[in-house]
Amino acid sequence: MMMRRIGSMIGRDLKASTREFLTVWVLVAPFVLALVIRGFVPAVGGAGINLVVTSDLGADLTAALRQYANVEVVPDRAALERRVLLVDDVAGVVRDTGAGGGGGSGALLVVLQGNEQEESRELPGLILATILGEEQVQITERSLGRQASPIRPYMAGMLALSAALFGGIIMGFAIIEDKTAGTMSALGVSPLSSTEYIAGRATLGMSLAVIMTFASLYIMGAAPFDPLQVLSLTVSGALLAVTLGFIIGSVANNPIEAIGTFKFGFMPFWIIPVLGLVVPQAYQFTLYWMPTYWIFFGYREIFLNQAGWGEVGPYAATAFGVSLLFFAVSWRLLRRRLTLRG
Repeated sequence: MMMRRIGSMIGRDLKASTREFLTVWVLVAPFVLALVIRGFVPAVGGAGINLVVTSDLGADLTAALRQYANVEVVPDRAALERRVLLVDDVAGVVRDTGAGGGGGSGALLVVLQGNEQEESRELPGLILATILGEEQVQITERSLGRQASPIRPYMAGMLALSAALFGGIIMGFAIIEDKTAGTMSALGVSPLSSTEYIAGRATLGMSLAVIMTFASLYIMGAAPFDPLQVLSLTVSGALLAVTLGFIIGSVANNPIEAIGTFKFGFMPFWIIPVLGLVVPQAYQFTLYWMPTYWIFFGYREIFLNQAGWGEVGPYAATAFGVSLLFFAVSWRLLRRRLTLRG
């Protein structure tokens, strides 16, 4: 009976949400953001063939390469590999002196990041063959093993956090709608208890957060990834988003106040992960109190390092524990402000 009452309330909320422009906008926002990211990331680096070579490649060969591509010269092999690993599409060309002695001999080695577009993988070898002749040079490739754009995993983590946050916002606006429409008072004379009301709202917010997170990641093109690993972190993000949604619904009495509360509440979702990228390692502990720190860096392990459960598990467990603590601290406020009265 209790589950039926909760399910009925969720169904009513979903039907009502399609009539509000602001709610509809929040529903589609993460998907629009995912499409923007998907369109932007492959465009990083612009058009044309870009090469980076070491200074010992030889002036004649470097000048010949400049007839076909944009060429950047770096001092040594280590600098070349660092340049190849940056965000844009750049292939490196070096002499593999270990394969054929020193000086100007040795096979030409095309160094790739691993995520380049097809033309960036194929054209450097063809250009070298055209310049030197296929019979004069042995061309081999070495991949640095990076299978995705370095910026894409971080964007995927931020997108996942944003999608979860939007799920909590929708739930918060549903509570405000109950207040302004007088539904809260009507529910006070129904069999629905305050605990059931909170449970129904939490179920709606967490379900939307999880669905919107996975849909956004697939639209963005973040796959392939381990769905269970992503789910373990998304549940924590959804729980935190639901807590924020409850706070918005409890504190605000109308949509304008809700927007103001949201502007303050969204900051930990995005600012803490950004701080985690720039704060020195010695001071990272100052960010441990916020669940989004653990969630974001857990996503980074998944999308950037393709890490296993041994690396992802501690992030997921810590994120869930801290998120649960946030919800527990808020529980007393929620029970007091969301009491159903007839």
